[in-house]
Amino acid sequence: MRFINRSQLAVELFIHQRSDVADSRRWCCSYKVKGYERVYVNLGVCTQAEAKKLARQELMNAEQSLMLD
Repeated sequence: MRFINRSQLAVELFIHQRSDVADSRRWCCSYKVKGYERVYVNLGVCTQAEAKKLARQELMNAEQSLMLD
């Protein structure tokens, strides 16, 4: 797997497109919450701006769920 487009949004938050996926508009994100393994999430087919927004939302949801536990 090779990343076509990868950008760092925060210290441990990245969005990227993979070269092995047929639709080049499909975005993924990966993030790491302190003390846990890196998580990879498929964001789906969207624009880069929407992918950034969805990735930040995924990270915020993960952090909130850890605070509630």
